[in-house]
Amino acid sequence: MFLDFFRIWLRLSLRAYFKRFYWIGKENVPKKGPIIIASNHPSAFLDGFVGTIFLERHIHYITRGDVFKKPWAEKLLRFFRLIPIYRREEGKENMHKNDDTFRACFNLFENGGGIIIFSEGICTEEKRLRPLRKGTARMALEAEAKNNWQLGLQIVPTGINYTNPGQYGSEVFLVHDKPFDVLKYRESYEQNPARAINELTSDLQERMKPLVITIPDPSDEEAAEYALALDRIENPASKQWMNHTVHRFLREREICATTKAGVDMPPLIRRENLFLQLLAILFYWPGYVLNFPPIALSKYVQRTKVTRIEFSASVRILSTLVFFIFYYIIASILLFTTLPKLISLGIVGIMIGAGMLSNWYLHKHLEQHK
Repeated sequence: MFLDFFRIWLRLSLRAYFKRFYWIGKENVPKKGPIIIASNHPSAFLDGFVGTIFLERHIHYITRGDVFKKPWAEKLLRFFRLIPIYRREEGKENMHKNDDTFRACFNLFENGGGIIIFSEGICTEEKRLRPLRKGTARMALEAEAKNNWQLGLQIVPTGINYTNPGQYGSEVFLVHDKPFDVLKYRESYEQNPARAINELTSDLQERMKPLVITIPDPSDEEAAEYALALDRIENPASKQWMNHTVHRFLREREICATTKAGVDMPPLIRRENLFLQLLAILFYWPGYVLNFPPIALSKYVQRTKVTRIEFSASVRILSTLVFFIFYYIIASILLFTTLPKLISLGIVGIMIGAGMLSNWYLHKHLEQHK
């Protein structure tokens, strides 16, 4: 029950944080049976939330083994369906523990479960797909071989794209491609396991490439966002934007004056909306003031505790979620112990409603002042 509550709260948090959440290919994720969601990894544990939290099935998460060092952390993380994977970068002495990880995953698959694994093997905030490591292919093939190729395991290539994950009010694009069966590699694996692992890894790389926005030159990334935003404004209902985003950017670069940072970035929308300004007085400030403590605390944690940009959004969202839960628990206790129940319920309702209106206004405001 607690995990279901956590999922609902996390869904609301993601909807509040991101201005828009584009989700393409939801129908490609099987609702039953063993699956591996193979994804890129641009933004720490936020990727696990984005890639799975809106699915209609529970998914386990493969994550870095070094965060499981303390006993209390291991119990907590396993409760939230996290499974450790150990990389050479974190110490060769721990690599043998991956045997336990693989057995846990095999058991999940045999019971019709699923995992999300970040096949690049490293978290880097950039707009390109890094070379995939072999762990995804090895896990999939060994699981099928262990079950005499009767498991029916499927791999779902997935791409997670953010405009700027560390910035509130940004956008996220989640794309699931059609799944493919691991069974097709049976003959190759039985002849030469190493070759089959390489083949599956190479095929997965090719399947994931079209799902990830690729800007070859890192210095062009900021400018590319403006070109891509223009494309989304002109084609708001199109689900084919992934097919021409880079082409659009290259065309914009040709017709715009270039600078060291790439394309000159004229403002997209500079209209001043008097109606939204009035709404700020009516809705934004009351909601912000009533919900100030958890907002301020999450910003403080993000500003003082995050040392890598890849963790910025993850820490911000998770800390906001936790602080809001405690804030409303404490506020409810104080209200219900000092005021009549009906009045207390009304105040809590006003706090929540005002907060939602404040969040809605802020997204609209950011949209008008890009």
